[in-house]
Amino acid sequence: KSFAINMASSAVRQAYRTLLRTQKSVFGQDQAVRVVALAKTRAEFRSGERGPEEGIKHAEEVGKFLRQHLLQAKMNDRGNYAVKITPETERKRTYEPIVSNPAPKKICTCNPNGDGCG
Repeated sequence: KSFAINMASSAVRQAYRTLLRTQKSVFGQDQAVRVVALAKTRAEFRSGERGPEEGIKHAEEVGKFLRQHLLQAKMNDRGNYAVKITPETERKRTYEPIVSNPAPKKICTCNPNGDGCG
């Protein structure tokens, strides 16, 4: 039984360290974000709410999400933002435009069905 507990705690420590390395890699020089991420990660692991197996799985999923979906943009000398895309960065072929105030749909009121104006 103690061997299983040792193996679990070793795997938990490894998942914790791997997630911290991922955060360091993804967030780079953004110290403020790294401090918040570290505090959140530490609190999650210390709480033990998930249990060893679920906690490890969650840490792996969070790390994968960070590596695949997060990009840090940094302004370059020309005043443009540049991002570092890695082989793990997930790329979408189509992008949905973000519309803050879409135009309201026009409703035809000239016939009872509302299916168009003649």
